[in-house]
Amino acid sequence: SVQKDSCFLVLFFSPSAAPAIVCAQQLTCPVCLDIFTSPISTPCGHSFCMECITRYWGRSGDCICPFCKKIFRQRPDLNINRTLAEITEEFKQTRVMYSDLCFAAPGDVSCDVCSRRKFKAVKSCLVCLASFCNEHIRPHIEAVIFKKHTLVEPVSCLEDTLCTQHSRPLELFCMTDQTYICLLCGVKEHKIHNTVHIEVEWVERMTEESTKSLDELMQIIEKKREDVVRLIETKETTKVNQTEHLIKLLEQDIQRLEGLLKPNDYFNCLVVMLFFLYINSMAYISQELYGFGGCPQTKCRMGWWVHLTLDPHTASPSLTLSADGKEVCYGDAEQEIPDNPLRFDIFFSVLSKEGFTSGRHYWEVKVGEKTDWILGVVRESINRKGDIELCPQNGYWTVSLCYGSGYWAFTSPSTFLALNIKPRKVGVFLDYEEGQLSFFNVESQTHLYTFIDIFTEKLYPYFSPCANEDGKNAVPL
Repeated sequence: SVQKDSCFLVLFFSPSAAPAIVCAQQLTCPVCLDIFTSPISTPCGHSFCMECITRYWGRSGDCICPFCKKIFRQRPDLNINRTLAEITEEFKQTRVMYSDLCFAAPGDVSCDVCSRRKFKAVKSCLVCLASFCNEHIRPHIEAVIFKKHTLVEPVSCLEDTLCTQHSRPLELFCMTDQTYICLLCGVKEHKIHNTVHIEVEWVERMTEESTKSLDELMQIIEKKREDVVRLIETKETTKVNQTEHLIKLLEQDIQRLEGLLKPNDYFNCLVVMLFFLYINSMAYISQELYGFGGCPQTKCRMGWWVHLTLDPHTASPSLTLSADGKEVCYGDAEQEIPDNPLRFDIFFSVLSKEGFTSGRHYWEVKVGEKTDWILGVVRESINRKGDIELCPQNGYWTVSLCYGSGYWAFTSPSTFLALNIKPRKVGVFLDYEEGQLSFFNVESQTHLYTFIDIFTEKLYPYFSPCANEDGKNAVPL
């Protein structure tokens, strides 16, 4: 038997004939690509499985040979090819018999009986002083005459397994002297010693070595685990200390500045900017402590951060709101929705559901690459119908990017904002009691503008994504 790649060759021997070589490829059905099952032969000489050719003709409708494409006018009578079936069955049995055989590679112990290319040995006999493959070891397993022979794992130099004193196989291991001995040594020099069969000693030695290796591996794993835990604890302790120290310093700075400044002093915006630096520092440290994304409660714990939801009852019919009420964009067509006193009609605007009559509040708005937008707060009693002039006198405190050309604060008259960095996310901070509304570039952490006024009504966050400008301003707000 010879196995090479996917082609399996089997030699069949017959007393009256020369050995025949059969290849698996010769016994493979061209349809299912497996060894024949109930093989038949067509008039053109090609062979197939009975089931394969029947199913093939039933599916195609015509009687065509799948191999040579010859067309048969009438459907041939299909009978099992007995000779081919016997060869196929014998091939299958022989292939199973030799499936466990593999050739000896360099460094392997080879079979001493194989006459041509040698197979890998699976056992060595200490009596025969020879090694055998799966096929040639069978007599030692099946024949009674070999029952007393000692089989061990394959050994390359069997001469080394002979006793130097008695020239007999070393079949025992003396536990007292820790040496291999033969049976004669066991009944003479080592008679009163503790001896075991070499197979028992080998199993015990392998078990001991495996246990030792496992213990060493467990020690390495435990040491690595302790190192990782120690590193994590050290890093956490360092980050916590840094966080506590930074919080303490920032709180001291805020208290000192709040004590120095007058309530209506314009430079109170410095306090707001310090707060802005504070929450971003907290977010950064939180990210270092808790991994990517930081701790989601960092800004919420400030007490000033608010999550806003757009109010669809105030939205202009030209605007489209997202399902969660977090985005707004200019729609391609005006929606047919009922009018109400709260809704903006021709001005592309929308308010949040949340309104404020006291306290400090902070929110952020993503403007991205929009070329036109307006953000701010408005009084509850503002005019929402027709053309509107955005200014504090009318209850609008807003800033804007106008047609991509410049940033403005809508005061009376409007104030041009000379910005060096284009904001992609705008932070809005409202201090109701102090009468301050401040705008920031979140990414660059820079101040854009601060309104100073006296607030007497409920204030609502205001948003306008403006028109699309032929698709240039289609990004939602």
